[in-house]
Parts: sequence; C-alpha cells; structure tokens
Amino acid sequence: RVDIAFLQETHLSTLEHLKMKVGWVGTIHDNPALGWKAGVVILIRKGVDFTVTRVYHDSEGRYLFLKGVLCGEELVLGALYGPHVWDRTFSRGVRRQLQAFGSIPILIGGDFNAVMDPMMDRSRGSSDWGSGGRALPSLCEACGLVDVWRSLHPSERDYSQLSQAHTTWSRIDYCLVTSELFTKVVDCEMAAVQ
Repeated sequence: RVDIAFLQETHLSTLEHLKMKVGWVGTIHDNPALGWKAGVVILIRKGVDFTVTRVYHDSEGRYLFLKGVLCGEELVLGALYGPHVWDRTFSRGVRRQLQAFGSIPILIGGDFNAVMDPMMDRSRGSSDWGSGGRALPSLCEACGLVDVWRSLHPSERDYSQLSQAHTTWSRIDYCLVTSELFTKVVDCEMAAVQ
C-alpha cells in the first residue's frame, strides 16, 4: 500500500500529470517537465491527513517541495530529479531551499543522478565520483539529511540504474530524511520496478 509516492523524470505536462488521479490517488502536486525534460510529481493517497501550506519548486521541473502538516506534525515532502551533471546553480538552489526550512523535518525521494559513495553505490566500485562529483554527500551534510537505505544496509549493494554504455549498475535513487524522521523509520528496501 502506498500513501505517498514521489515520481521523477515524468516528461509530462500538468494536464498529463492530472490523469494520474485514479484509484488510490487523492491529491497530485507537480512541477511539470520543461520541454519534455525532467518533471516531478508527489501523489498522496485519499484519506492521508496532509495539508499543504506552501509549495516550492524550481523553473525547470527538477524539484518540488511541499511544506505542510501531516497528522498534526509540520513536515516537508520533496521530489527531486537531479541533472545528469550537477552544476553549482542547481546544487546551491536545492541547498538554499532546504536550509530555509530550518528545523522542520524533511523527507525527499528521487532520482538524484549521483552516487553517495562510488565504492558502494556502483557495481564496479571505484573512487571516481562521476559527473555529479561530491555534490550529493555535500548536500546531505549541509542539510542534515540521512540516506535511509544505506543507513539500514551499511554493507549491502543494490542498484537502481543500469548504464548500458558502461555496463555498470549504480544506486542513484534515494530516500533522504532529516535525523528526527530517521528515528521513526522501520524499514527501507529497494524493489524492482515492474
């Protein structure tokens, strides 16, 4: 059962995103694709007690942050689709926005297009950080974010993306939370998309 889903790289307009409002979906929040690139969506199940108080997004369809109240607790939900090459403008913009939330707990799900640890998060472990450089670990450190799956599975390897060109697997999809939310995590698993 899914209560909140974070979708990224949808390549869709708002009109197309609204077509996702079927079955279990009660609310759709989106930052649509720009010229068929990027696009992020947060789907919230019918009956989930989440009230949005403010919406934050960039102009390129790369991130969406919903500040609101979930079951009486203030919270930020975020969906992020990182560029294939993290540039300073994107990194600074995300960091600035997350830091502006202050002490409000944050939950972000997304395709970050970067690895947290190249030795553990690539099938051919190496010290090469790739095009994202150390942008993702720097962001997590600056904003107090915890990589949920890695924290629960410190020595396991699992991957979310296959590079056919390089015949390697990488873990570039993450669930990141602030430490106060991490204490409430029961489990986090990586599952194959079907």
